[in-house]
Amino acid sequence: MFTLRTLGGIGLIAAGASWLWLTPGFASRGDTSGPLWAVTTGLSLLTVLGFCIATWGLFARWGWWEQAALASAALGLIAVVSYLIAAISGGEAPFAAVFEAMVHVLMVGVVAGLLLVPSLERWVNHQVMG
Repeated sequence: MFTLRTLGGIGLIAAGASWLWLTPGFASRGDTSGPLWAVTTGLSLLTVLGFCIATWGLFARWGWWEQAALASAALGLIAVVSYLIAAISGGEAPFAAVFEAMVHVLMVGVVAGLLLVPSLERWVNHQVMG
């Protein structure tokens, strides 16, 4: 059945999967070797895993899914900063790297807004747990 909870789960999975775009296989045509790219890859994959866990918690209606989503979003911001430094120093066009980063910052803002603004959080909680 299609519900707002299902839509939220799809949104969380899609947001998490988008962090794969920050890994060397997707992110840049420039030089993707070196320790900074390794850190970016690790942080991005942990962010994907965190969003998957948050989605699992959402569908199982466990109360901790919100904390998992927020922690994943925070980790994702660190991955974005690492990506920006690695991509620009590796030869990626600055506009492309900044655009990619801004898309992810916007996603983090939506997740944080829905889960930290009290009136929106109550609405989300009602849709998920109701």
